[in-house]
Amino acid sequence: MRALSWVLKKLWLLLAIALVLVAVALSLLRYSLPYLPDLTQPLENELEARFQQPVSISDLSMAWTQQGPSVVLENLSLSADDNAKVKFKVAEVHVVLNFWQSIVQQQFVADEFILDNANVAIDLRQLNDVSGDDTPDRDQYP
Repeated sequence: MRALSWVLKKLWLLLAIALVLVAVALSLLRYSLPYLPDLTQPLENELEARFQQPVSISDLSMAWTQQGPSVVLENLSLSADDNAKVKFKVAEVHVVLNFWQSIVQQQFVADEFILDNANVAIDLRQLNDVSGDDTPDRDQYP
C-alpha cells in the first residue's frame, strides 16, 4: 500500500511538472510571436503562385488573441492592376490558428478568417465580355 501511495505521489508530481513546462513554453511562444523573422515576401510569393495574380501585403505580424495565436495581414490586396476583372483589398486579415491541431498535424490549421474593412470590386463588363454583348438573351431565362 505504501508503494502505491509513493507511485501516485510521483505521478502527480510528474504531471504538475509537465503542466508547468507546457505553460512556460506557451508563454515563451506567446511573447516571442512579434519577434519572429519577417515572412512577408515568401507569403506574397506563395499567394501569387496559388492565385496566379499579383499580391501585396504591407505588414505581416502575429498576435495572441482570446482564441489563440493569429496571423495578421495588413493592407492585403489582390490584382492591384487597374485593368483586372476582380480587385480585392482588405485593411486587416486575422487568421486565427488552432494551436493544438497545428501541433498535432504539424502544419498550420486555421479556425477563423476575420476580414476587417474588405473591399471587393468586380468589373462585370469584363466578366461578361465573352460573347461581346453585355445584355443577356431573353430566350435564355423563363
